[in-house]
Amino acid sequence: PPPPFNPGEPYASSTKLVENIKSSLKRVLSFSNASALFMLSKEHAGLLLKYAEILKARCPPPEGPIKPDKPFVYRINKTDEKTLCRVVCTAEYCIDTIPGLENVFKQRIRDDYKEKVDYNSLCEVYHDLVAFGMNILAVGEIYRMKDMFEQMRSVNWATDIVVGDVNDHVKQMLKVFVDCIPRIRTTMSAAYFQNFCNKIITVFLEQFLNTIWKLGRVSKTGGAQLLMDLNGIKEFLVKMPNVKLPEGKDPIQLGKAYFRFLDLKIGRVENILKLIIAEDASIEDMFEQLLPDATPKEKDSILILKGLKLGVPVPIKDLGDKMKASSEETANKIKVGAEETMRNVKSSFNTMGGNLRNAFGEILSGNIFQEGSDHGSQHNSASGGQRRDLKSVATGITASMAFKKPSSAPAATPGKK
Repeated sequence: PPPPFNPGEPYASSTKLVENIKSSLKRVLSFSNASALFMLSKEHAGLLLKYAEILKARCPPPEGPIKPDKPFVYRINKTDEKTLCRVVCTAEYCIDTIPGLENVFKQRIRDDYKEKVDYNSLCEVYHDLVAFGMNILAVGEIYRMKDMFEQMRSVNWATDIVVGDVNDHVKQMLKVFVDCIPRIRTTMSAAYFQNFCNKIITVFLEQFLNTIWKLGRVSKTGGAQLLMDLNGIKEFLVKMPNVKLPEGKDPIQLGKAYFRFLDLKIGRVENILKLIIAEDASIEDMFEQLLPDATPKEKDSILILKGLKLGVPVPIKDLGDKMKASSEETANKIKVGAEETMRNVKSSFNTMGGNLRNAFGEILSGNIFQEGSDHGSQHNSASGGQRRDLKSVATGITASMAFKKPSSAPAATPGKK
């Protein structure tokens, strides 16, 4: 019968694979330390790469249709949880074993082949596999909180709120951690387990913040209660890695990096909630102090939660000065524009006056109104540069007045009135 399933141990296939690699290495070393040994190292690298693909295929697939703009959703049960833990544990075993195999090859192979033996890319493949398995595990555990997040969204945060203890739906979320963390803790080394804690905290707080964005209107009282909930979450996450630790077992020593990471992730959500309950008049300054790297989308989302129109409002204390400055600027623009207009008008009238005098001089001299063909021929024999018809006179007048003659106007016939 197969050995009992223990998610804290690597798959037996991984240990057998390493044993076979060592056995074949001994056989080849008995007759060669050059090209045959180098070819064997390449074969072993291919086997280890194929084994990583087999381990990855054991992970549960995402749920539902995959959309490019949406994160993957994983619904996992306890069996999936054990499988993922064992995949991570096996990948961790391979990461620890592969450098030793590489060193054995380099120690025994001929010098001109040593630089060609390189298993670093193999280690990267198994590191990626650890990250892949941890991500599915973290997303799957947080998905178990789906109903709690739906309950959080169903609350009317604008009116139906009285600040008090941590909300029940938050307490239910924390119970999911209490349930899964002790099991997962037994399957990983302390370093890998702390990485997993960072991952599940990141996924959880992203989901918590995404739910806040969807709450609609949030009053100051509602924002205060959300801060109360967040404070309860922070107090739990500080001690989460050692939750339900068996009696007599040494606690996991959490370094400063874990607490800095937690403060960074919690601090951003906390600052967003502080902006939601901030006074409207000081919101612009508060953005600079609490969330200087906020994206335009985040700013708009915060204003919507506050019930304000999109765009950062002008603080009340600066409103009078801004209105006064705006009025003075407008008055100066009007003054400059009026002076420019008067200069243009004066210039136009001077030009128009000259054109009118020339035009009416020709009218009075009889150069335009000619009677009969004889008079027309006599006039044509005169200087051509002084000939004017009614169209040219009208054009001169309208041009001086800056009027644009419509393109559809019928052309005048030369020689006619």
